[in-house]
Amino acid sequence: MNTLTKEVVEQINSEYCVAFYKGDSMEQVPFEQADTITFFYPINDFSNYIGKSFKLPKKKVVDFAYFAEKLDSDNTYITFVKEFNKFINQEGLICYPTTYGFGVFVAVGFRKSIEAIKTKIEDVLNSKGIIYKTEYSDAGWVFRYKISKSKENISKLTV
Repeated sequence: MNTLTKEVVEQINSEYCVAFYKGDSMEQVPFEQADTITFFYPINDFSNYIGKSFKLPKKKVVDFAYFAEKLDSDNTYITFVKEFNKFINQEGLICYPTTYGFGVFVAVGFRKSIEAIKTKIEDVLNSKGIIYKTEYSDAGWVFRYKISKSKENISKLTV
């Protein structure tokens, strides 16, 4: 059971598009039953959205400011990825922000051009002197760019 109140949920809904989930289920549940909240952000032409999820505190009473602060703390990668998507969308791909940096969906249709896509992305990151590591997701559907969180490196995250 989480500590959200109806008033806090109404305030969140007035500012953000959110969904509530319980466990690993992808079906939405009423906020009272949820253990996770997901905030959705529009990207590019507002036809696609990315989500940022947070576990809901079980004991700590939270208010709107609690979530606003959490969202602001993740703004670095969100802002960078919104700008970076303008570049990468020329290839028909979309990057999405994560807690480690960003991911690029490289499923079946893009398998033949992965190396060219990676080269283009890495040329931009390298030209800016951004420190990063790369890896595939466990299933191999996403290519991850793990961005160093050093203050100096984060300051370079502009496109």
